[in-house]
Amino acid sequence: MDDTTLVSKTPEGLRKISTAFVNFCGKFRSKLNEGKSKLVRFRNAGKDEDMALVAGGKTFTTPKPDKKG
Repeated sequence: MDDTTLVSKTPEGLRKISTAFVNFCGKFRSKLNEGKSKLVRFRNAGKDEDMALVAGGKTFTTPKPDKKG
C-alpha cells in the first residue's frame, strides 16, 4: 500500500484513525515506515508548532523545517 492520507479535525480523532490504520497494516502484514511517515497540520493562523502523535505504538511527527536557502 502506498501514499495513504488520514484526515481529522481534532488531534484525538486523528489518533483514533491512525491507531486503526496501524492495526490494519499489522493485520494485513503491511510494513508502516515510521521514519517516512509525517504529520502535517494545517492552520488558519498562528505560529507553526512541532507536533507529535502516538498511535498503535508508532510515533508520527511534523517534519523539521528545511534549512536550505
